[in-house]
Amino acid sequence: MTSLLQVVEVNVKVEKPRPNNLHNNDFLAEETLLQTEQEAQRDCNALSARHWIVQYTRTFNRTGQLQATSSG
Repeated sequence: MTSLLQVVEVNVKVEKPRPNNLHNNDFLAEETLLQTEQEAQRDCNALSARHWIVQYTRTFNRTGQLQATSSG
């Protein structure tokens, strides 16, 4: 049986210096789908701006993405 909800963890990471990143200020949001409660256990890390997105697996928004709410 599949769940109606899924939780995605989002961590912000700084890109490494490279020619396209002249000012060394590029960053990206890395998303990880959490399958179990054990996977969701984390130590606090304020530097990663960690937050979670709860997605409804059977409802899509106008842009075709899963409908979601963010918590952080």
